[in-house]
Amino acid sequence: MKRILFVDDEVNMLRSLQRMLRDMRREWEMVFVESGEAALRELAGSPFDVVVADVRMPGMTGLELLRRVRGEYPAVVRIILSGHFDQDAALGAVRLAHQSLYKPCQQDELKATIRRAFVLQHVLVGDEVKIVAAEIDRLPSLPALYNQIIQQLSSPDASMKKIGDIISMDIAMTAKMLQIVNSAYFGLRRQIATPAEAVVYMGLEQIKALVLSLHIFSHAQLDGFSDAFLNDLWEHSFATGVLAREVAQARSTDRVLIDGAFTAGVLHDVGKIVFASNYPQAYSDIVRTAKDDRRCLHEIERDHFRVTHTEIGAYLLSIWGLPEKIVEAVLFHHHPSRCADDHFSALAAVHVANHFSSKGSFAGQGIPTTLDLEYLDRVGLTADLRELERLAARVRATAR
Repeated sequence: MKRILFVDDEVNMLRSLQRMLRDMRREWEMVFVESGEAALRELAGSPFDVVVADVRMPGMTGLELLRRVRGEYPAVVRIILSGHFDQDAALGAVRLAHQSLYKPCQQDELKATIRRAFVLQHVLVGDEVKIVAAEIDRLPSLPALYNQIIQQLSSPDASMKKIGDIISMDIAMTAKMLQIVNSAYFGLRRQIATPAEAVVYMGLEQIKALVLSLHIFSHAQLDGFSDAFLNDLWEHSFATGVLAREVAQARSTDRVLIDGAFTAGVLHDVGKIVFASNYPQAYSDIVRTAKDDRRCLHEIERDHFRVTHTEIGAYLLSIWGLPEKIVEAVLFHHHPSRCADDHFSALAAVHVANHFSSKGSFAGQGIPTTLDLEYLDRVGLTADLRELERLAARVRATAR
């Protein structure tokens, strides 16, 4: 049974949470305490999966508590809850909380946020990998793109469009920006699925504060990986996003689906960055073995870590609060038949785009990918494969 610790100095708020979540008692064991100090005593006594803390409490604040939780219990998913997010609290939450919510929040929203923390925990075998995923507050960006975003934000003539375009090309910036814009601080009634849209909602001054003052982006320094590997991984990811968007546009007029396909394509290999930045030597050896032996990378990852880049990437995006369809596409992009949904979706677009974007490119590390033809037939894409392959070649040529 999953264990959740709720922390709030307002007794009435704790009682409200207890009433709201009464129907979850068969699935979750819930503990309610009135201070950060009491929360630390509970954590010292027995393990918890999630901590939900109010941001403003006398004595130890919610942010101070989450800082202690991150340091002492790094595998715990951290959620901040507040009736008011000023800029200082919001910026603090960016680094310390996986997700943030306004209070009082809707019952369905609270349940969905907590469930996201559990949905993929079962695929992360071993405490070390869970800790790595839960500890991450930012991912490394491609140095050239990192430098471009810093230069653009430091310029008196900074362009919102150029900023959005740069972020859209970078795996790490895209993931972090979507985590932030979908937090409670912005109070949006729908989830934002693209960096370009996130930039519009956040505004130039907010982005400057996050990037230049809080340093939410960092440039990649991945020992053991060549510049060619890094450049091609980012190039492949962006090309996959562009092609996935093209595939989605050819099949649907649903803007949410189309935007989700692009973002999921850019993020589909985010788990590789998690591995490369946390286990550089081991992952460099794994990539080399996959290339030399012409084996699927995710098979060798599972042999070594007991988890693949698709799983750890999807888990990270899930606890960061990214839209469910994007997480689903990242998780199943190699094996879409494992997903229960048989309708055309971002997953279908990314599965095809990843396969064709890898052809003839070092971005796939010379490692084979295969198409799930039975799945593609079910979602109605089999007849279009030749045209999609030609389209992929044009996208790759443009992306270079």
